[in-house]
Amino acid sequence: MIQSAVADEPLKTVNINAQPLGHLFGLANVSAEFGVSDTIALGPTVAYVEAKSRSNTVTYYGFGGSVDFFLNHKRFTDGIVLTLGLNYLFPTNRTLSASRILESAQFGYVWFWDEGFNIVLQGGIDYLSGQMKGDQSSKIQPTGGVQIGWVF
Repeated sequence: MIQSAVADEPLKTVNINAQPLGHLFGLANVSAEFGVSDTIALGPTVAYVEAKSRSNTVTYYGFGGSVDFFLNHKRFTDGIVLTLGLNYLFPTNRTLSASRILESAQFGYVWFWDEGFNIVLQGGIDYLSGQMKGDQSSKIQPTGGVQIGWVF
């Protein structure tokens, strides 16, 4: 892998990414990340979540934000990243569920190519506030995914 930032080059400032396969597992998002320091980026997120109970499935759409901490390396370069997210979710069926809050914490490894393309493999936990009718499952769930993006 070739890192996107060389010592003499300025750091790239914006990364647009998405989880292309997330909808298959009930969680997908698209986000924009803006560099705010050498090792931190934050930005808005648009989310899709499908929550299931024993008897119901509810689809949620939402928005929120995330912050990425690039651990022991400059932002938008290869290495370990900690991502913290917060999203407000609106259900498509209000008779089964109210709006909910999704909080997440994930560790991952990100690869950047000079042209701008990047891939993140990550895993962690999600906390989904509130419950829908018939739901007795844990509000804390393991999560993970693959994100692809382009950095400018």
